Amino acid sequence: MVIAVVSAAVALATIAGPDVVPVWAQASEITSPSGATVVAGAQDAGLSGVACTSPGNCVAVGSYADANGSGIDQLMAVNESDGSWGVAQKLTLPNDASTTFPQSAALYSVACTSLGNCVAVGQYQDTNGTADFLALYVTETDGVWGTAQTVSLPAGWNTTANGQDASLYGVTCTSAGNCVAVGTYLGTNGISDREAMVVTETNGAWAAATELALPTAGQEPAFLYGVTCTSVGNCTAVGDYYDAFGIPRAMVATETSGTWSALNEPVLPGNASTVPSTTHADLRAVSCTSPGNCVALGDYEDTSGYVHAMATVESQGSWAPATEVTLPGNASSTGYATFSAVTCTSPGDCVASGYYEDTDATLDYEAMFVDETRGVWGSASEVALPNPRAMIAAGGQFARVGAISCTSPGVCVSVVGYEDTNGSADDQALVVSSEPLLALATTGLPVAVVGSPYDTQLAATGGVGSYDWSLSQSSLPAGLSLNAATGLISGTPTAVGTQSVTVAASDPGPPVQTASGALAITVTGPGLVGVKIKSPKLVVTVSCGEAAGATCSGPLELTAVEHLTGGKLTAVSARKRPKRTTRTVLLASKTYAVAGGTSATVTLKLGQVGAKLLAKYRTIHAELTLDVGKITVTSEAVTIKHRATRAH
Repeated sequence: MVIAVVSAAVALATIAGPDVVPVWAQASEITSPSGATVVAGAQDAGLSGVACTSPGNCVAVGSYADANGSGIDQLMAVNESDGSWGVAQKLTLPNDASTTFPQSAALYSVACTSLGNCVAVGQYQDTNGTADFLALYVTETDGVWGTAQTVSLPAGWNTTANGQDASLYGVTCTSAGNCVAVGTYLGTNGISDREAMVVTETNGAWAAATELALPTAGQEPAFLYGVTCTSVGNCTAVGDYYDAFGIPRAMVATETSGTWSALNEPVLPGNASTVPSTTHADLRAVSCTSPGNCVALGDYEDTSGYVHAMATVESQGSWAPATEVTLPGNASSTGYATFSAVTCTSPGDCVASGYYEDTDATLDYEAMFVDETRGVWGSASEVALPNPRAMIAAGGQFARVGAISCTSPGVCVSVVGYEDTNGSADDQALVVSSEPLLALATTGLPVAVVGSPYDTQLAATGGVGSYDWSLSQSSLPAGLSLNAATGLISGTPTAVGTQSVTVAASDPGPPVQTASGALAITVTGPGLVGVKIKSPKLVVTVSCGEAAGATCSGPLELTAVEHLTGGKLTAVSARKRPKRTTRTVLLASKTYAVAGGTSATVTLKLGQVGAKLLAKYRTIHAELTLDVGKITVTSEAVTIKHRATRAH
């Protein structure tokens, strides 16, 4: 099988929303079509291209080995619907495709204009022999894949049986029936006469491919791996060509108003080799958000002969010098690293994929993702493979990432290939999706009222949706608690005040995510603003704190203490009780209700008992009390005098 580490970028719409990067889950295997080989050590399946039309609705393409024997490869496509991947289906090769050994067929890239309407490109072997490869495209219409078709090559291609060699590596579409694909084909002058080619579909009809004219004759072989278009006739493609020393050099080709031109070679990083015979560099993937604003990625060789991953950015039509991308911590400083795909949702906000050599052994390769945010590339991260993961033996692991497709910032799908524990001949096809970034959805907490039952539900978005809740370096107001399993804050607060708390939601994944945020909870309660006595009435002004949205309600009571000696009443007071017989007397009571942030006036009138006591003793030392539930939240001592006009 030909593994497409040259997968093209998927056509992108410009989508606003910076600073949101994918959080990748663990990759999972897809089920190959019926008839695929299941013999351990002989399985061979791979996905190289993916395109999504909406979150959870994608298509991936590649190839698999059927059960007819070694060397019989078939085209396959697999659909994701509402977030679930189905079983891959076999696609039909062109009529002249070989049906016996050998048959090496593969799809390398796919582009979709709507759900169920896609185009995929690749190559296959015809009946002429082992060295005869032809380029193909296959179209899906309303969810049904047609028979793959052979691409008509430019004049001058090698027509010799067993000597034909052509392939399409990348495809992009600006609208249904209007697509561009790029690749390479073999001319008539031998293996070095390999030309870069472009083929265009217009209104549903594919024209014959055309050769990309290079500025200097003899710059061959030449390849185009990735392509993206911002409108019909305005595209950017990337690849490489071989110079006079036989060394690959990075190449950018641009189509403007339907005319292609090359060669724009980016300035390499400062540690790149400057020796003409060793200055290796190529570009594998490109994504543009608008004309003249693109990102291209690939690799280059440094002065010590080691190959590093690089990125270069075009801004307003000018390409900046390429920069080396930081690899994961286990990457070998003397190993190999490259990119295979990139997709951008807005200028400076991109996601790229590739693979690198780690420190385990010379031939130990790991798949990686890396994000660009606001124009700054972060450090790459290794792709989490299934268990059992790729070859465990040092020097035997080989994992690589194909294309990436994002429907919005941080919502992406990629395809991955790896060799499992059965041996180097056992290739498995994987898909990996980003989980939505975990974030707190609760931005504020309702006001609580002291003494009143309270409950509010914390909420989060993203992850897999099963959260554990906790408090960090803070505590809730007295009387309230957090349910770690449900995120419910509940209880009955016992004190007035405002408390800042830091809440955290953890999602088990995979991948594990944690989001935290600072919230404030205000506990309000009633207060006495003022009391005016107009005997036998009290005019009381009650408030409910400063926080709007709360309601304070409960009894407003005027009480006094009767002091008795020998069965005779000697005083009515709210002060310290002497050591003799006493009893509490309710002089007046009324229920109040007041909204948060406001005040209200409540009139209390002495009852019959209170009126008699006031008439007899002329003075009553009483206590005015506001209650919420069973909690006394505020009180004030008042002195009521016969014909008194004020309290003190």
